[in-house]
Amino acid sequence: FIGWMALCPTQTTLAARGKIRSHRALGNSGIGYGVVLWLVGLLVSFVAPVMHVNRGEWSVDEAATFLPIPLGDMVLFGAFFAAAIWYRDKMEIHKRLMVMATIAVVFAAAFRLQNAGVPMQWAIVVWYVPLVLAMGYDLYARGRVHAVYWIGAGVMAVALLRLPFALGTTEFWLERSRPIIESLAY
Repeated sequence: FIGWMALCPTQTTLAARGKIRSHRALGNSGIGYGVVLWLVGLLVSFVAPVMHVNRGEWSVDEAATFLPIPLGDMVLFGAFFAAAIWYRDKMEIHKRLMVMATIAVVFAAAFRLQNAGVPMQWAIVVWYVPLVLAMGYDLYARGRVHAVYWIGAGVMAVALLRLPFALGTTEFWLERSRPIIESLAY
């Protein structure tokens, strides 16, 4: 994802400087890169919890509880990224969807703040900060917040249901995710 974080400002700079042909050429390569990134992220979503189980660090239930977190990241990233590709001819929508795709993958970093003792609630706040800044910029520059950001904020709020305090520890989820972890572990 580091490459993604380098690609985004490069693309923004090209577009801001009016180098649309270069932006589109790099964007075509970026589409391929984004698809690979999504596929690798999807693979890691399953491999990481299984590795913890195989090393004896987590129980099957702990891995099953964790599974919706990275899967949710990939669903969010994939949905925003696919929509950004679809709307690439509508600059105002496209660029905001690319921001939303990037914010989606920032959740992994924000979530890891818990390893440093940061409470989950603050990790969620950190995840929302880039969106709030983008919305603030829209309000300042355009006098209103673009609908993509409002929709994105709602989708992010719904995505919080995947966390252990919501979906992840329910029997409904565990009954469906345990077999996935068990079939891949050992």
